[in-house]
Amino acid sequence: MATNTSEKAFQNDIIAHLISTGYHKRDNENYNGASCLDPELTLKFIHDTQPREWKKFEKVYGDEAEQKFFYRLVNEIDKKGTIKILRNGFKDVGCSFKLFYPKPNNRKNPDLFEKFEKNIFSVIDELEYEQKEGGNRLDLGVFINGLPIITIELKDTFSQGVEKAITQYKQDRDPREPIFQRCFVHFAMSDEKIYMATKLEGLKTRFLPFNKGLENPEVKNDYKTSYLYNDILQINKLSKLISNFVYREKDENTRQTKPIFPRYHQLDCVNLLLIDAEPSRNYLIEHSNGSGKTKTIAWLAHGLINKFDTSDSRVYDMVIVISDRRVIDKQLQDQVQSIEKVKGTVEVIDEKKDSDDLKEALKTGSNIVVSTLQKFPYILEEARDLPERKYAVIIDEAHSSQSGIMARKMKQVLSTNSLEEAEALDAEEMDKVDEELLKEIESYRNLKNISFFAFTATPKGKTLEMFGIPDEYGHYHPFHTYTMKQAIGEGFILDVLKNYLTYASYFKLVKKIQDDPEYEEKRQRDC
Repeated sequence: MATNTSEKAFQNDIIAHLISTGYHKRDNENYNGASCLDPELTLKFIHDTQPREWKKFEKVYGDEAEQKFFYRLVNEIDKKGTIKILRNGFKDVGCSFKLFYPKPNNRKNPDLFEKFEKNIFSVIDELEYEQKEGGNRLDLGVFINGLPIITIELKDTFSQGVEKAITQYKQDRDPREPIFQRCFVHFAMSDEKIYMATKLEGLKTRFLPFNKGLENPEVKNDYKTSYLYNDILQINKLSKLISNFVYREKDENTRQTKPIFPRYHQLDCVNLLLIDAEPSRNYLIEHSNGSGKTKTIAWLAHGLINKFDTSDSRVYDMVIVISDRRVIDKQLQDQVQSIEKVKGTVEVIDEKKDSDDLKEALKTGSNIVVSTLQKFPYILEEARDLPERKYAVIIDEAHSSQSGIMARKMKQVLSTNSLEEAEALDAEEMDKVDEELLKEIESYRNLKNISFFAFTATPKGKTLEMFGIPDEYGHYHPFHTYTMKQAIGEGFILDVLKNYLTYASYFKLVKKIQDDPEYEEKRQRDC
């Protein structure tokens, strides 16, 4: 594709690509501003996928069936949010309607594949979303089965840049408009950079980077940001986002909820791991502070428990998430549970539960277990003794000192009679690092029925060797990386060296002040 970076050409290229890959091109005449829907496509989807339910519905409401259907649908969306309605549908007068069919992760029910193929993805350009003459427009609106899910503002880098699109969202878009409350992500996009927001709040709106790095790489004969429509918005990928990634999170301060959408590196990391993962393989994920590691772990845990092989069997019978805290980190626990779609999928084995609870879960469970480092050795011992069951073990902050603690703990466990006795060991002793004891964990690392997924911001040599990928020169590398440089550049963590002052400079400054007590005062007057 020859790239013309004018905004309109950019917009036309995106639309043309989406249409070529299965999207329907729709016009403003198809959009109903009052309901914030493309009602024709919504009804088509219902008629094509759930004809029996619709006939039942018509028997109750007769000629008013369509009016009643949309009245109930709009109310349910306003009350519960778009993502919940897409996942769970709604009920009325004994009829149960689905508004979206996810792509099945196994072939046990072939009928679901047919229904997935009947989902209708559509795009409207220059979307007139305000119900008034000469109202504002959106460059692109993305819909599924007539429900709006994504808005996009486009700008060309040469004349305006992505910052202009961000400003437009903040200053010219009324967050009270229904379409902004219905959609779960809003992209500000140029031909070079992409930013996203999940909730518009006027000038307080926070846009997060959605780029491959601090700079997006050059793409031959295409735009640097073409990955959004070539990959992220493709029907299979977007369907997985709706099914497995997007959810609503409650703000503890405001008590309000907002949609959560993964940043690019989070989505990339989880998807690559889910493609590659199988028992006996181990993975090191080097994600800096500020990467949103807790959410990445939560998405990965749910993805692994729902991964099936070609014979439609689970790849992992159980996913175990290990925190290095004596009391499980509440944020990690909450994140894993907040993505839970089926109640009971996540089980927490904390200090309130004993070794019998843990053994029972490992022997018979088929869910996600969140547990502490103190219970980790028992988990490995049980997993080793159950070779017919397959486990994915996700370790939070697996740097060498903590791995050393794990190994030390294993050694201590052998000299205790129960899990409770092991947990009562002196906490200070647990914090001592003994690199030599890392050798003990290696006997577990190569078990054929276990995969380790080790997350750390600062991998050391031994951790890289244990979980990393070797190259032809014998050096080990992480499976996926989000660097501290990128986290600093994107503003998620502070650069500790930014105001760094050497000892020599500090000494000279102190000496100057001592020699001239008015130095600091004069300096302030001069500023």
